[in-house]
Amino acid sequence: MEGKSYSAIAKILTAQGTPSPTGNDKWSLATIRNILTNETLRGSKRLQKTYTTNCLTKATKPNEGELPSYYIEESHAAIIPPDEWDAVQAEIARRKELGRPISCQTPFSTKVICGDC
Repeated sequence: MEGKSYSAIAKILTAQGTPSPTGNDKWSLATIRNILTNETLRGSKRLQKTYTTNCLTKATKPNEGELPSYYIEESHAAIIPPDEWDAVQAEIARRKELGRPISCQTPFSTKVICGDC
């Protein structure tokens, strides 16, 4: 919500000594991305994101419309308030639309564009 990148958040949490969800001292950018895009933390849940293609081998496949998928809002208590989660998703989408990396190294990385580009 303060405009920090995934890597900046990871560096702050690591510097504070906050243990990661797996108990590591160092936070990774992937962990931060997974937390900020996980709809379960919003209090909602999508069911049947994957399905088993072979019961004997237990092979699974992402559900790309082959089976119905269900989205349940307010299925449990939210850890991140839904309006805040939605605002974060909108910011992630906005940054993705810029076509530049989300993990910018300087404050000017998403503001200043080269005249030749």
